[in-house]
Amino acid sequence: MADLTSNPKHAELERRSHNLHKVFNPTDADFKIVFNAAVSPEVWTIEANSEKIVPEYVCIKYLKKMSEKMTFLQSENKTKAENERRTSAGLQPMNLYDEQFRFESKSLKITQEEYVKMMGLLYRGLYQEYGLDSTPDVNPLVNTSSKPAFDSALEQIFSQTPENNEPETSPEPPEQTIKSDAVVLPSEKENNKNAELKVKIDEEIKKVSKKGTKK
Repeated sequence: MADLTSNPKHAELERRSHNLHKVFNPTDADFKIVFNAAVSPEVWTIEANSEKIVPEYVCIKYLKKMSEKMTFLQSENKTKAENERRTSAGLQPMNLYDEQFRFESKSLKITQEEYVKMMGLLYRGLYQEYGLDSTPDVNPLVNTSSKPAFDSALEQIFSQTPENNEPETSPEPPEQTIKSDAVVLPSEKENNKNAELKVKIDEEIKKVSKKGTKK
């Protein structure tokens, strides 16, 4: 066990492991995160189309595993589209053990920007910070993994998200659901259109309410 008194970074990581974060499952299927499966299983379920408040270590594993799933689904869709394009052009589909293998290997490589985009959909912010009355002015500490792009994206997401979010008493339904066989990320343009439409509807409701009051 690391000596927390002599290693400030380990001490900070230990404290942060108790932080609570809010995550979101945008798919139509429940997603399970499992720890210590062979010894003493610890299972966390993020239900379909739902938010859940989880400890930081669960949050990080969820972001990693769910982004991997989304990446795999995107790769499957790209492969299917490419084979359909070839067939419609009178060509043979990709050879499974040569062309398709290289095609899938390329589409499974995710950049930091792509990770950030996916995490922006999955991560809803720091809900409660453990052991602090105020937020320290330091960069977030993240254990390094075998995926530097994921680590960098995680630090970016953690540092950009507003902290100490209050729970919503009646959360609005998610604007978009990702089916298990497809991954579609909402664009900023679509979100702006939805926001503008909501404002217009609210204005019309107010007008009708005022007319009813005058009568």
